[in-house]
Amino acid sequence: MEHVAKTAFARAEKVCADGPDKWKILNAVTEAAQEFGLSHRTIGVLRALLSFLPTRHIPVGPRAIVFPANATLSDRLHGMPESTLRRHIAALVGCGIVSRHDSPNRKRYARRGQGGIVHAFGLDLSPLAQHARQIQDAANRETERKTALKIKRDIILSLRHTLQSSAGENFALLQDAHRVLRRTPDNNAYSQLIRRLETAIDALSGTPEMSGTDTENERHIEPQSKPKYISAPNDTPVTLGLVLSVCSEIAAYFPTQIQDWRSFVTTADQVAGFLGISSQTLNNGKTILGPEQMAIVIACILQKAATVDNPSGYVCDILRRAGRDSNAGLAIFHALGRNPGKLSADNPESDDKTIG
Repeated sequence: MEHVAKTAFARAEKVCADGPDKWKILNAVTEAAQEFGLSHRTIGVLRALLSFLPTRHIPVGPRAIVFPANATLSDRLHGMPESTLRRHIAALVGCGIVSRHDSPNRKRYARRGQGGIVHAFGLDLSPLAQHARQIQDAANRETERKTALKIKRDIILSLRHTLQSSAGENFALLQDAHRVLRRTPDNNAYSQLIRRLETAIDALSGTPEMSGTDTENERHIEPQSKPKYISAPNDTPVTLGLVLSVCSEIAAYFPTQIQDWRSFVTTADQVAGFLGISSQTLNNGKTILGPEQMAIVIACILQKAATVDNPSGYVCDILRRAGRDSNAGLAIFHALGRNPGKLSADNPESDDKTIG
């Protein structure tokens, strides 16, 4: 991983006088630790080094050099052996976020003048400031990767639940799903498992493959006849009141209180545009799920918008499964940590009614 980090940090940026917030930079390095090949103990050493900076912002010049002795650092790290400490410092230097500024005898110290430190020997933390934008970009990529994995995990949980409810002849596949979910999240493993689960459900329901283009997030989805929904015995119908209690954010987009399904659907149509959900995807969703359930999906995405990187793609993933499960929109409720239950068919014009 060392060569990756050095390539990423090939070009330093100009740093303003105050420099970036050292704790925000530390958070970004922690988030992107896997990309830089840093362990959590190495991050702990970086945290200790930053604690020797007297200011919250990383300065420029000799003031960015910290010069604690290894024994002092070891004490701050709760007695970390000096041999281990040296190894972690070497890792920080190797990935380019810390540099050495050694004295002739390799001791760490500073020379002070009337204006403060004029010359220092030790560990220079200014690369953190020089590469702050690249570090933050790496952290953002890692956040997006984790979000994509969370979405795929939600899909797997929903598909597994459908398969468990449908038949008992896929025991080996369900066991594989259990093992994959217990391991460290892996994008390829999740994608393969989703395909296997979908194939098994297709075989049980007799549902043909949906047509589509090679563009995963904007594929055209053909409306199909929906098989009977298999539900748990104690499912609770979903009312408008329940939806608005779970998805409270959408109320801010309606000028007055939302009192019926018609106004809820109208508001959700407007929110879909704000979220970047295309009109084609929205219309497909209304055809496949029905306008009320599609509106619930949009409200749920709005509620967790901070963790959904691609709302339109997320909707497409839900609609892909709608031919097998007429209540596929419930997957996003699971993502919210809720299980509102089965959506049953009834008159959508009253808060006391359920929807289908």
